[in-house]
Amino acid sequence: MNVSEDKDVVAAERVSFETLRAYLRAKGWRVVASPRHDVETFAQLEGDNIVEAIQLPPGESDRHVAYVLDAARAIANFEGTSLDEALQALKVFGRDRVSCRLASASVEDGTVPLGDAVSFLANISKIFSAAVKDVVRPESYHKKVVSSEINELMDSARFGQTERGSFVVNVFMPLGMSSDADRPESERGHVFRKGLTHLMKSLTMATQAVEAGAPELFLEQNARADVAASANLLEATDNARVADDSELEFSVEWSPTLPVGADVPSHVRVAKEHSASFWKWSKAYRPQVKEPYASEFLAKVVGLVAQDRDEDGRPSGIATLRIVGEDDNDDVFEASALLNAADFLVANGALMSNSFVAFHGKCERARKKATIEELSKFRVVSQ
Repeated sequence: MNVSEDKDVVAAERVSFETLRAYLRAKGWRVVASPRHDVETFAQLEGDNIVEAIQLPPGESDRHVAYVLDAARAIANFEGTSLDEALQALKVFGRDRVSCRLASASVEDGTVPLGDAVSFLANISKIFSAAVKDVVRPESYHKKVVSSEINELMDSARFGQTERGSFVVNVFMPLGMSSDADRPESERGHVFRKGLTHLMKSLTMATQAVEAGAPELFLEQNARADVAASANLLEATDNARVADDSELEFSVEWSPTLPVGADVPSHVRVAKEHSASFWKWSKAYRPQVKEPYASEFLAKVVGLVAQDRDEDGRPSGIATLRIVGEDDNDDVFEASALLNAADFLVANGALMSNSFVAFHGKCERARKKATIEELSKFRVVSQ
């Protein structure tokens, strides 16, 4: 067996007979009479003539791979595609395909800075995770976005290739948990489909409120929604834009194996003009800190800009700090702080030695940038 054949076998192993039958029905293949009683025959017809035929056993078979490969070859022959393309179509047929597009002047050639790409993919993962968490455990803010459903989503969702002209990743989302397969269709939870419909409806409602000039109505509309968008979902969505001039688009091709409501959008765009409202809403949903000075921050100094000098010639100015989040779910984010001469000297030493600094203060966040106000107790801490 050569490499290509081995790849086809692996692909065929991942295609269930249930998915194969659903694909054939959706593509217009019809069950026809056959002299064989040990198989079910699907056919494409022209009048009364069979153009292409596929035979499948009524139950599982120890020749599973052979049946799937024969079926994929017949599909490829009828549709005018390759065997590889037919197998790929079968593998993702029972999934929703989500195209996640990052668009800006810096990615027109289809490439993106490596750091931005890493951030984009991490936040795409957070968006889907937050949407599912909103469904399985509705809360305005999730301190930790973890659950058995999200663990399975990370294992079972598939990452597809990017496309040219912009930075696009395709995510093939399963419709539900693997345990759904043991239940009748009417009893299946379809938790991942519910998470995706929640995502699309929530982001559409949010962007439309801003574009209608009434962003204040979103909190009221969200409170009445069947599933409310959390602070985590709003923050991750805006963070996924990576840069202030970038746009994020989601386009969904819904799997025909599970009908989707007519009120569920298939496309939504989040851009710069929505950013301020997204952060205002997410702040409203986060637990309010009653004592600003009770928060102590840990950070790395990543930049210093001297703006003035005291009477002894010591510089003071702006420090750029990379803040470590307050809990496991928080992002690492950058903040700026105005330092006096003494703190500026401490910050310079920390920058030179790559040490952490700790301090008390009030953090005002706006998107990925933030400002530290009323800073005190600025000091180097050991790593």
